[in-house]
Amino acid sequence: MAINSQAPLRYVPIDVSEEMLRRTSVRLADSIESLEIHPIAGDYHSGLSIVGQRPEASRLFLFMGSSLGNMSEEKRRELLGDIRSAGRRGDLMAIGVDFDKSRSTLENAYNDPPEYDLWHNFLTNRLTCLNRTFDGNFDPSAFDSRLTYNTDACRMEAQIWPRVDVEFRLDGLDLQGVIKANERVTVDTSHKFKPDELNELLSSTGMRIMASYDESAVKYSLLLLEMM
Repeated sequence: MAINSQAPLRYVPIDVSEEMLRRTSVRLADSIESLEIHPIAGDYHSGLSIVGQRPEASRLFLFMGSSLGNMSEEKRRELLGDIRSAGRRGDLMAIGVDFDKSRSTLENAYNDPPEYDLWHNFLTNRLTCLNRTFDGNFDPSAFDSRLTYNTDACRMEAQIWPRVDVEFRLDGLDLQGVIKANERVTVDTSHKFKPDELNELLSSTGMRIMASYDESAVKYSLLLLEMM
């Protein structure tokens, strides 16, 4: 990909939080001289449609962390297809990917050690959000949680469950019901890729691996992709 050193450097962050975009864009502009920032408040798909309409320029798309694994297979293909459509042949993309590994390694990494509850609070915060959004009555303190690795599906599955029967209501949805004691509810998943599976996904969406920056000990990679 040819880079025009005279062209302005533009950063186009996409996020659903307009306030966060505004604050971080100001801080970034103050830190990096001559950087043009064009924040887009919206989801990935609507934001990428705007990026695709920008004047022609060499593009580097960034999708950091391992968020690709939090999507269903259909949504992964849809997102990568939208990114490819917003770019051109020769454009680049940097993406983080977490790979399949032993069940014990993943469960030890995801679950809280004794006396800590960071992951637990993160998972049960879904109930707090439901209460706030839909005028509900869930008590997050009544729930336990655990993340387990489904080796057949190659995904972490985050589940919460009440210690006793819980009668709940969501007035904003005119909904009420009962969750039985120890009835597990899956609130999040995180897919871990196999190399052949990842190569097929990228090839089917018009991309190839150009370079890989690996953390071999934990089977995690930052990949630099080229659009074909």
